[in-house]
Amino acid sequence: MSDRIVAGWQRVFAELFPRDRIDREKRVDLAITGDGGVRGSQVRGALSDEATPVVDAEQMPAPDGSGYNNAKELFDAMLAAAMTYVLKSGDTMTGDLEIQVTSATSFRVRKASAGNTVFQVNSNSTPGLVSLQNGADLRLYSDAGTTETGRFDGATGDLTINGNTTLGDGDGDVTIQRGHMRHRSAAPTIAVGAALGTGGSVGATITGSDQSGEMVLTAGTASLTTGLLATITFNTARPNTNYSVVVTPRGSNAGVNAIQYYATRATTTTWTISCNVAPTSGLLYSYHYEIREWTNS
Repeated sequence: MSDRIVAGWQRVFAELFPRDRIDREKRVDLAITGDGGVRGSQVRGALSDEATPVVDAEQMPAPDGSGYNNAKELFDAMLAAAMTYVLKSGDTMTGDLEIQVTSATSFRVRKASAGNTVFQVNSNSTPGLVSLQNGADLRLYSDAGTTETGRFDGATGDLTINGNTTLGDGDGDVTIQRGHMRHRSAAPTIAVGAALGTGGSVGATITGSDQSGEMVLTAGTASLTTGLLATITFNTARPNTNYSVVVTPRGSNAGVNAIQYYATRATTTTWTISCNVAPTSGLLYSYHYEIREWTNS
């Protein structure tokens, strides 16, 4: 129990009992009742001429002029008031700890020797802010503090994760597992271009995601020409056109590059694959693709 809180209760009892009957050198012990209330369990030596009963705080009147109905209300107000609580060696508690603050600085944990704030909770900001300051690290352990599973270095900004990493929403847009990066999204759609001729096809969707995958282009039997082979539409639009498209052959027909294929980024929603030489009737042309984004800021 904090010395400050005990001292506050001593002042309460000093008001409840006449001052000429109080021995200030004795000790006030506090306890919690079964319903969670506070009571004075012992006031040893507080009364010189009679035994002191055990009284629930709600049954004890507050000092005159305090503005509170009973001692419990006064005690709750004392806890809610701004104060510095210094944990000392041997202090223990059980149950939930709830800290309610109203000041702009809110709740802080400081290093006593330097006076630097290490951990701070700002409840008055929207949304609330939890911060580690002055180069403090955030470390995660799978046990009682021996096996480190992750670390954020407050001084350098370096992040170390000793396990698999998932970035994005609940579906896991990007997953890094055992050194392998995987992108997840619904498959983009693909539309046949005029260069594949009559009867040419590309399928309704691509096998893959917005980031990478594969496609199969099937040449028709007539009206084969140069130009647009297919148009690919992202499942989710890009924020801008700062991306490149890398296309590589995945089959022998595409591998010889007889049709001289090339890819072009078109807009934030689509990109295209085209050819300089007309495809051969009935052949399948299979390709891998990868989208790479960049930024200069």
